[in-house]
Amino acid sequence: MNQASNLSFTAPHIRRALPADTDRIADIWLTVNLEAHSFIPAAYW
Repeated sequence: MNQASNLSFTAPHIRRALPADTDRIADIWLTVNLEAHSFIPAAYW
C-alpha cells in the first residue's frame, strides 16, 4: 500500500479574485514590488 494514501491532505483552494479582494491584492502587489525593486523610490509606486 502506498504511504501517501494514508495521509490526510487537503489541497489549498484557488479561486478567481473577487472585487472585494482588490485591496488585499493591491497590498500584496505593493509589498512585493517594494521588496523586489528596492532601487526604485517607494514614492514611485
